[in-house]
Amino acid sequence: MVDLKGQYEKIQNKVNKAITDVIESSAFINGPEVKGFQEDLESYLDVKHVIPCGNGTDALQISMMALGLEQGNEIITVDFTFAATLHRPPCQTNHLGL
Repeated sequence: MVDLKGQYEKIQNKVNKAITDVIESSAFINGPEVKGFQEDLESYLDVKHVIPCGNGTDALQISMMALGLEQGNEIITVDFTFAATLHRPPCQTNHLGL
């Protein structure tokens, strides 16, 4: 398995400082750390736009909105997946296929 503790120990000071900076600024949504992450990811992926999301459910909804899905559209997904994969589509459309 992955040694997460060992990896964390190598960057512990940097991680703890970043967490403390966010908590002290109370800028949890679109604050400077999020904006910096967005810009770094856009540069890394060589794309014009990235939308940082707080969770996968938000990411699914935003991606479906970007595709222009509407009521009556069908979404087909795998049957072995996280519950949010099946939860978000009915909010956007009314046909979900497994």
